[in-house]
Amino acid sequence: LPPEMMGTHVASARSHTTGRTSSLSFRAITALWGHFGFEWDLLALDDSEAAELAQWVELYKSRRQLLLTGRLVRRDLADGSLRLHGIAARDHRRALYALTCTRRSPISPRGNITIPGLDDERTYVIRPLLIGDPPDGLIPPPWFGSNNQGIAMSGKMLRLHGVAAPLIYPDQAILLETEEQSN
Repeated sequence: LPPEMMGTHVASARSHTTGRTSSLSFRAITALWGHFGFEWDLLALDDSEAAELAQWVELYKSRRQLLLTGRLVRRDLADGSLRLHGIAARDHRRALYALTCTRRSPISPRGNITIPGLDDERTYVIRPLLIGDPPDGLIPPPWFGSNNQGIAMSGKMLRLHGVAAPLIYPDQAILLETEEQSN
């Protein structure tokens, strides 16, 4: 199903159907991969939630063209406790990925995340794209850099060897972004 046909929504922190509570970043990252609507009484937001939600809306608007016209790519990682999916531009210049932790892994660290959807011959900067507070317990790998500026690697290296996985807890997600490095 094309992402633009998906009815994806950011809802309140506590799910009325499952009773689970999720962070705003997890809910927003989950909703990015469709039309990014809301199922939430926005008048009930406190100031910090409203400010963070505004940042997510801006992110969606700035990446909408990519999200709705790129190619869907995905990869299950490590021991199945991590999932990576995203959208790669058809011209291979950039991509946006969600890395989601589905369960606690007995393997720590989890190894490398291999990144699909890029051109082997091009060089990309891969970096985390963090909005709001980072996930609780996030342990960033060295390639994040001191200011989350990421690292430059070839598409082939990203596809075959990847980068070290950050440590995140179940029901958490982070965004990873790649952009072709200009010469």
